[in-house]
Amino acid sequence: MDRPRKNFFTTPSGWAMIFCVVGVCALFFPWLTPTGTFGGFKLEHGDVGWALQLQQKGSQNALASWHGIPTGIVFVLLFLLMVATSPLNPVPLWRTLVLLVGGFLVVLFTSMFIGRFAGIGGIAVAGGAYAALGLGFGLLFLGAMEIRGMLIQRAETARHFAPLAPQIIPEREMDEKLRESIKPADENERGM
Repeated sequence: MDRPRKNFFTTPSGWAMIFCVVGVCALFFPWLTPTGTFGGFKLEHGDVGWALQLQQKGSQNALASWHGIPTGIVFVLLFLLMVATSPLNPVPLWRTLVLLVGGFLVVLFTSMFIGRFAGIGGIAVAGGAYAALGLGFGLLFLGAMEIRGMLIQRAETARHFAPLAPQIIPEREMDEKLRESIKPADENERGM
């Protein structure tokens, strides 16, 4: 017997799909913006290219960095997984674990990006990076909500079947019940 379908906005799967779509959109918002001139700041060799690109082109989105590409791939793959497995009821544990790992990877890659460019003078980390970081934490939260739902469902199932479980009778009562059930044979039966 199937359970009734829930509203899209009341399930963690629905919200995970929304977070993934918004996460892919966040890749195209600026992740780096120039804040002024780079004069007087000591730039490392790898950062000079970023500084020149920002001065020439202005803001850069996530796809200009290696950090944004795996972040986008994770968002797209999680979205496709959620679309394919959203009808499954109850939610399988493996899907929740994949959601948690995907959220962790988004947080990891975005944090690496923010950590790399946050301290460089003349460059500011823009809102797109922080939006992707927040959405990664949101995916972790949704994975935790799915695990919570599994635990609640397991507790309800155990509570439902508790009256059917055999009751444990203390040893003293069991001995008395056994003595009552074993009666000596009648004298008529002994003669046979």
